Amino acid sequence: MVNRGRYNFDMIKFVYYQSEEIAFEGFKSGQYRFRPENKASNWATGYNFPAVKAGLIRKETISSENPVPMQGLVMNMRRPIFQDIRVRQALSKAYDFEWMNKTLFHGQYERLQSFFHGSELAATGMPSAEEMQVLTPLLPKLEPLQRQAVLMEWQLPTSDGSGFNRKGLLEARQLLLDAGFYYNDMKLYQPNGQLAQIEILMTGETMVGCCCHIFEI
Repeated sequence: MVNRGRYNFDMIKFVYYQSEEIAFEGFKSGQYRFRPENKASNWATGYNFPAVKAGLIRKETISSENPVPMQGLVMNMRRPIFQDIRVRQALSKAYDFEWMNKTLFHGQYERLQSFFHGSELAATGMPSAEEMQVLTPLLPKLEPLQRQAVLMEWQLPTSDGSGFNRKGLLEARQLLLDAGFYYNDMKLYQPNGQLAQIEILMTGETMVGCCCHIFEI
């Protein structure tokens, strides 16, 4: 009964595109009729082809009260280099979201401050009395920096968006030095003497897996 009135098609056709860019070209030429867009540059600048100008295609943003899907870089805590919280803090301070959003993403993205951002489950403000009842038994299990962050209003580092995140980079550098990292011949080394490197795994033709220095400050 839940499907009554639905899926009453004489024919269903599946077309597979091996590239997101080619799929977008297929949409422009009318090969399919509905497209969820998740690429900021396409949304901001890509919908200027004749079918849009003729009113045959309409862009529409749909809001909901569901948590916003996260897109980001997730640190693998099983790797020794990420196990010191100061390294994770340093990467967060060096990451210039404001500049990237303005320059690369046409101002389309919003920095998520919670895993449940955009819903009633999102953590906001200071912990309430009811929340403290749940948190109190768990606090001794946290590192001091984690405990401090839990008990205050959470806010990720921000920059002025100019592309010169000097303050954040200096703070990141100091955190790494405090964690025992050191520089030698203009390269950053871990406390164990190994070169400080991370591997970033990405998907899609426009992104490639890479191995790089954490950053050079």
